[in-house]
Amino acid sequence: MKSIISTGAHRCKVIVETFGVGLGKFEAQRDSLTAGFRQTVESIKLAQDKGKVEIYLCERDLPALVAFGEIFSHIKEPYSFVIGQSLKGPLVQSIRSLPHLLISGATGGGKSVFFRSTMLSLLKSSPHIQLYLLDLKRGVEVKEFAELPNVKTAKDEEEATNILGALVDEMNRRYTILEKNGQKSIDPKRDKLDLIVVGIDEAAALFGRKTNESARKLIGELARLARAAGIHLVPSTQKPVKDAIDTETLDNLPGRMTFRMISSAASNVAMGGNLAKKLPAIKGRAMWTNGSDHQEIQAPYLDDEEMDIELNIIKEEFESGQRKNFQKMIDTQSEVNFEEMTE
Repeated sequence: MKSIISTGAHRCKVIVETFGVGLGKFEAQRDSLTAGFRQTVESIKLAQDKGKVEIYLCERDLPALVAFGEIFSHIKEPYSFVIGQSLKGPLVQSIRSLPHLLISGATGGGKSVFFRSTMLSLLKSSPHIQLYLLDLKRGVEVKEFAELPNVKTAKDEEEATNILGALVDEMNRRYTILEKNGQKSIDPKRDKLDLIVVGIDEAAALFGRKTNESARKLIGELARLARAAGIHLVPSTQKPVKDAIDTETLDNLPGRMTFRMISSAASNVAMGGNLAKKLPAIKGRAMWTNGSDHQEIQAPYLDDEEMDIELNIIKEEFESGQRKNFQKMIDTQSEVNFEEMTE
């Protein structure tokens, strides 16, 4: 051990010599480090001097329950959503700077609640936004959102593929606008165009079907190119394996909210390490990854009653004229001829 440096209340940084041991070995020994220091290991990073590692410790533990409203109050800019409570404090994120988010985790870990709270917080924080929610379980997970005028849902494979095709057309239309105006990316306020978020509940139900190669190609194209067009993806799945979401698409989903995984292999695919496998069996506990930064998070809890209240407020804002979109919802009724579209 080289030194211990205080980094704030209840928190410190320990600098140690690596002696040729890679960062992955330190990560693999998190449990032993926690037991040895008798503090929670917040993160482990290479120091500026590559021969040293910085271990960030915190004397406090995460709470087992965090209220949605408590975290949402920390949102200060539009087009943002709540992530949850970290050891450093409440954590929120702008979808515009992310720009795409993958939510994954085993059944019962809190994945579906987080998906819904993400959609709600984007609706609440964004003055001009359109949501397209794809749920092949007959729309049961997103039915509360369906009554809002700025939300369109898909309940089966055909509807979902048509929406994806229409969004690719909209993306190309927006690129034409950018080229004409000499701009690099869509700004909703400047260009009078709504931000678009595509939420996909259980992506494997759509993209895991070998018969639906069109959907896989469409989502891949959006993942690669849609950011500049103001279109953002939020797929959710139990297992982010290549049979559900191909590797190229995964590489274009830099934001990762990974709930507890049942195997190290699944955790490694989701976040590039086995930290999600080691998470405690607490509903809502997850690992947040943005680039190379990993943080343990307690995701916000949002019950059905609070969801209904919040959605009714948004609905009333539209009905009173307090809230308006810049553009109509995109026409997704016509069937997509994928071969013609990609020629």
